[in-house]
Amino acid sequence: MIRIFSRFMQPMIFAALCSAATFAVAQDEAQSREEKLRELKASIEMLKQELEKIKDNRSGLLGDLETTEQKMGELNKKVQELKEVLQDNQVKLHSLQGERRELFSAKKRQTGQVGEHVNAAYRLGHQSSIKLLLNQNDPTKVARNLKYFDYVIKARAEKIQAFENTINKINRIEPEIAYKQTLLKQTSSKLNSQFDELASAQSERRRTLKKLESLIDTKDKELAAKETDRRNLEKLVSQVIRVMGELDLAIDVKRLPQKKGYLPWPVDGKVRHRFGSYRIAGKLRWEGIVISAPEGTPVRAIHHGRIVYSDYLRGHGLLVIIDHGGEYLSLYGHNQALFKSVGEWVDAGDTVATVGDSGGAKQAGLYFEMRYKSKPTNPQGWLAKSG
Repeated sequence: MIRIFSRFMQPMIFAALCSAATFAVAQDEAQSREEKLRELKASIEMLKQELEKIKDNRSGLLGDLETTEQKMGELNKKVQELKEVLQDNQVKLHSLQGERRELFSAKKRQTGQVGEHVNAAYRLGHQSSIKLLLNQNDPTKVARNLKYFDYVIKARAEKIQAFENTINKINRIEPEIAYKQTLLKQTSSKLNSQFDELASAQSERRRTLKKLESLIDTKDKELAAKETDRRNLEKLVSQVIRVMGELDLAIDVKRLPQKKGYLPWPVDGKVRHRFGSYRIAGKLRWEGIVISAPEGTPVRAIHHGRIVYSDYLRGHGLLVIIDHGGEYLSLYGHNQALFKSVGEWVDAGDTVATVGDSGGAKQAGLYFEMRYKSKPTNPQGWLAKSG
């Protein structure tokens, strides 16, 4: 008996041990990912401090611009959130008001019905079933009268109950409507306040940009500034690659190369600057593309991955970097507002930001890069041809 039990239990024990081992491995992998993300955040913070130490004649103004544009990014995010709350409350208020109209129509209709049943009961009188039976000689007529009597009593009770239910619903819905109207006023007030703050920040930004333009008054100075911005981006990408290493972040990473030429565009619009074209005086080339789009247009992730950077970077403004695994990165710059944080997973089509002109850009649009093993590749070669 013991042998039979032992043979029966051995596979179960083995399966349990395998399951426990698998769970332990999964836990270790998850812990490793979280440690890498913490290391990445610390590394990026150190990089930002290092970049702060590199002074040039623009440093003070660039710091002012960064502060202002970060503030604008937060304000734009709050404005978007308040707009969504406002719209949601307006929809709910409209629904409640429609329900109230229907209830008042039902109340009016039911008032007449209840009146009819009260009149019918009055005409029938308060005669009991026994009295009706004694006053009639014809048994068939007696049966009909009893049936009618029961019907009137039951119908009257149902109509009165329905009428009471309608009144109770109206009494319940009126405070809800009043509450929603109060919320709408409060949200509208907050939204107007945010708009005022945003207008003030925009004026401050314009003044700072004007001062920066006066400092960069030649092509050579502009070239030097852009090269500094590019070096900063290269340092950031190198830090991301170094920290994340070969960590397998994306579930379908092997499918990314197969989707080359079919990935969705991060934003709909016309390409203003193409990959490899000259930027300044035939000496500096674009390592990504710039897509024209109105301010506030949603910026979408092109593929599944994890956010490894979502912050301000001088020269590129509010920047998002997504690690798609296998040393593939996508970069989204000059945004108006950021909607994802480091460590968050995203899927293709998820909104990660909105189009803007941060980083000192003169015109709204999305700066988009694709990188493999830290090297820029032509993004248009990855995106669907219909873009």
